[in-house]
Amino acid sequence: MVLAIGPWIHYLLGSLQLPVRMTRQYLLYFANLPVEDFGSQSFPAFFARDLYGFPLHSSFTASGPAWLKVASHDFGIPVDPDEAPTVEKDYITQLRYNIEEILPAVRDATLAQIESCMYDVTDDEDFILDRLPDDPRIVIGTGLSGHGFKFGPMIGEMLCSLVRETEPPVSMRRFQLARFSRVHESVA
Repeated sequence: MVLAIGPWIHYLLGSLQLPVRMTRQYLLYFANLPVEDFGSQSFPAFFARDLYGFPLHSSFTASGPAWLKVASHDFGIPVDPDEAPTVEKDYITQLRYNIEEILPAVRDATLAQIESCMYDVTDDEDFILDRLPDDPRIVIGTGLSGHGFKFGPMIGEMLCSLVRETEPPVSMRRFQLARFSRVHESVA
């Protein structure tokens, strides 16, 4: 069995005390920026400080003009995964200020939309892909720290290798539970 249930991992495995915390992340979409400066032909995806973003793209909108997508990879605000998302206005204000520091043109842009998502974050920002120490028939994949989608095919292969007991495509050592001594000790 594979458990890959994101921010709800503690509901099923709370006694294991996994070092995974849930945070809310915000994605800000800015409109009314010049395509010649912020379009994909002239403006690359970027990562600066803890901010990242993507050039203007119409896929970020239901219809109409393109938007610039910017977010922070600072692991946001701790959250209960069952709580309805709310917009933390002070956090958004600070996030926008930080964005304006590296992209001054955003000061005059319209904040067209705010979205939120959840991260399940480990202390070291690496995934947990391993068998449960007290029941090796159960494999877990958690703590994807906002990177899981980018590595989806590889994570799938790695989890599959655990289930099938075959050689993984890469070393699993850095993803094992044993790297967290308190988890290892609590089940020993």
